[in-house]
Amino acid sequence: MIQAWSLIQPDWMCKIDEGPAGISYARWIPDSRHILTTSDFQLQLTVWSLVNTAYVHVQWPKHASKSVSFTQDGKFAAVCTRRDCKDYINLLSCHTWEVMGVFAVDTLDLAEIEWSPDDSAIVIWDSPLDYKVLIYSSGGWSLSKYQAYESGLGPCSTASFKEVDEPLELDMSGLSLSNEFMQGNSENLPEGHSRVRCKVLKERHGMSG
Repeated sequence: MIQAWSLIQPDWMCKIDEGPAGISYARWIPDSRHILTTSDFQLQLTVWSLVNTAYVHVQWPKHASKSVSFTQDGKFAAVCTRRDCKDYINLLSCHTWEVMGVFAVDTLDLAEIEWSPDDSAIVIWDSPLDYKVLIYSSGGWSLSKYQAYESGLGPCSTASFKEVDEPLELDMSGLSLSNEFMQGNSENLPEGHSRVRCKVLKERHGMSG
């Protein structure tokens, strides 16, 4: 059961109960007038209105908490679902909560979904078992695909990179010339080559068990 209160009207309160389906996840919708819940075992995703007590069901959401992404302006939602061993993206209007379109995506086991910052595209990435990132238009057209290799473990999350204009700094403290070279004993070296000894500094990366 979910309970919600108003900070402006202390006497106002509502309760949301999915019955036997249960509730495994809940979050606010960007307009703060709706609450989204996911039932146990991902049977259905429900949008509840706090204004007129109406609700909308979306069957078979892919994940409890990572199946939905909203545009920056809060006007549209993209919901991941799975049926017949295939992943789909459902586009919903956050004004009427009608399904605007549904299209299948080329994923083995869709892990997460996000709208682009300008709301022009939808980015999805596959599970770590399939190294794949896909970009689709809101109309379902495939815009881009990145897959470094096949049949190998991929990233479990994505990262954003920003180009920084800074000079490259190299640590040359571990570089030293060999004793033979310093003493001028370089007659055995091939022509055009100098003997240089590099001291390798090992950096330990440990994992706590």
